[in-house]
Amino acid sequence: MKIAGQACLILLLSLVPAAAAWWLHPDFDTPIRFGLPAGTVRLAEARSWPDPVLWIDARTETERADGLLPGAIHLHFDAWEDGFFDLVERWEPGMRIIVFCGSTGCQTSREVAQRLQSDLGDNDIWVLHRGWDALAGHHHES
Repeated sequence: MKIAGQACLILLLSLVPAAAAWWLHPDFDTPIRFGLPAGTVRLAEARSWPDPVLWIDARTETERADGLLPGAIHLHFDAWEDGFFDLVERWEPGMRIIVFCGSTGCQTSREVAQRLQSDLGDNDIWVLHRGWDALAGHHHES
């Protein structure tokens, strides 16, 4: 019993500096993205960002029949040049870019985001968690 009590005391004492470090961390106000891959953002957080934010629709033409996000630029590998030209006309350095595709399982948005990071030399490019599935029912048109 004495060993169990000592183990509990050690555990409790270790929580004090851990809590202090968590509270005093310089990036304390940065949202924590539990369970999301790096460079991925949830819709609620993305909508809270100040404008301008540039939305990139990385779905195929067939997938886009499910609906469109007004103002989003269509940029898919099948027609990269046309979409990239539209992006360059509207993009300014420092502007956040959010790329989405059909769903969580779709890797196209991540591939498009990586290519944009390479082509634009910008790291403020995000992938929308759940893709179009997250946007469905939020200001879209067919």
